[in-house]
Amino acid sequence: MVTEPSQVFNLNGANYDSNKLSTEGQKIMLLLKESQNELGRIENQKALFQAAQQQLISQLKPLLPPPISSQPADAVGIFGSASDQIPTTPVDKPDEEPAPFPDNIPADIRANGQ
Repeated sequence: MVTEPSQVFNLNGANYDSNKLSTEGQKIMLLLKESQNELGRIENQKALFQAAQQQLISQLKPLLPPPISSQPADAVGIFGSASDQIPTTPVDKPDEEPAPFPDNIPADIRANGQ
């Protein structure tokens, strides 16, 4: 009698013996392993394509013409320059204080807990 070595796998933090799976369970387990392997291959391909894309971009940069202006065609030019300071408007303190909150507001819903 030949016994298969125990194949333990982990699923959602629990360990299981794959030899104790039904035939259908073993088929599903095989599909799961294949899908995990394929995802790994796809992730490797993605990394390779991203590296190739970056290489192509760096090769293209010196060959690019000057960028197209985003200025409207009928605009003569941009006049003036940006200010180094943010303009502010002086504001006076109000002459009146706001009305006080009513005294009958329950303490558990008061903002200051009083």
